[in-house]
Amino acid sequence: MSVRIPSENDELLCSQFLHKMLRRHPTRVEERADVAAEYESYLQEKERNAKSTSSSTSSRLQPPVLTFPPSPPSGAASDSIAARQEARRQDVRTRIGLNRST
Repeated sequence: MSVRIPSENDELLCSQFLHKMLRRHPTRVEERADVAAEYESYLQEKERNAKSTSSSTSSRLQPPVLTFPPSPPSGAASDSIAARQEARRQDVRTRIGLNRST
């Protein structure tokens, strides 16, 4: 069995192959400078509009009044929610075989 030593030609072919494999196709924006410029101006205009809108709305809005701690739900409602959650939990445990029937 003979061992082949890679030559410079092999390395060149390998690098060309890798370059082709790793190359991506340019996007439309990269291909067309006019589209890139138009998109850039659109983004700048959008940013300016967002800044002017946020400054005008922030002066009009007031933060909501929060009360802490929040009031708990009524007893009957919380009991029925807890009962439904427990029934759902038991149903799932039964379906996946975790409930032990004794």
